This record gives sequence, structure tokens and C-alpha cells, in this order.
Amino acid sequence: MLPALPSAATWQPIRHTLHYFVPPSKVLALKKRWKLDSPDFVECYREWVFAHIAKMPSGCWQWTGQNTGLWPGAYGQCYVPTVRKLRLAHRVVYNLEVGVIPDGLVLHHHCRNTLCVNPAHLEPITQQENMRLYGVHYRRKRLQAEIDAMADEALVEFAARDRLA
Repeated sequence: MLPALPSAATWQPIRHTLHYFVPPSKVLALKKRWKLDSPDFVECYREWVFAHIAKMPSGCWQWTGQNTGLWPGAYGQCYVPTVRKLRLAHRVVYNLEVGVIPDGLVLHHHCRNTLCVNPAHLEPITQQENMRLYGVHYRRKRLQAEIDAMADEALVEFAARDRLA
């Protein structure tokens, strides 16, 4: 369940060290130099992450923060202070909500929405299985497009014969 969060207008930036936003009530505590693995820091980071999620009617949790910019197929990104790098948002949320992703596995989006970060829509599978599922999905999509094109051609041909008769 998503925690209740303050509005975006009440968030303020912390100076250059952590590169993310926190609620004003946490600013003083962070200035006391929390350790990045402390429970207070993790809870504050969790609040920041969930402030960038919009729940959709489809059940997807849409990432509203920064993304890779390749649309369609963009993936959400967020800054992870513990490694000082950008990471894929669905992997970060999965780590926060479920736990560590096992080595050698990737997260498969069952909903086919790459901006979705809902852990219920994500499943850790091998890259090989992920590519197989990707291929099946797009082969099915391409085949359906070919069937639709043939049906359209048949309708045009039928209409042309009907006009001649």
C-alpha cells in the first residue's frame, strides 16, 4: 500500500550531497549526516520513491519521475544514493517492497508497461526467458497486424467488386 505523502509543493531539495528530495520534517535529521543504511534514511528514501508513483486504473503503478526517454519502451530511472548512480525504477521499487533480485535474473513486466513499478506485475526470470516472452509477444502482434491487413485488403476487393456489379 502506498504511504500518505505530503504534496509536491512541500518537498525541498537537500544540498548537493544526496541529490534527491525529502519532506521538510526530515531535513534537519539528514543534515546530521544519517548513514545511508539507517532505517530513518531508508524510510525517507522510500517516501521519496513513492512520491513519484501514480496508481493507474489498470493496477499499474506508473513511474512519473525521470525516465530513459525512449518512448515507447521507456523505463523509469531514479537516483540511488548508496551507489551514487541512476538505477531502473522498477528494480528499485522491487528491492524496497519485495527484496533483493536474485543474481542472474531480470524483472519481467507481465503488464507490458515498462514504466510500471508495481511489484505484483514484476517477476524475476532469466534474460533468456525474458527474450523468449518478448519474441512471442511481438510475433503475435506482427501476425495479428498481417491478418488485419489481409482482412482490409479483402474488404477493399469486395467493395470494388460490389461497385462493379
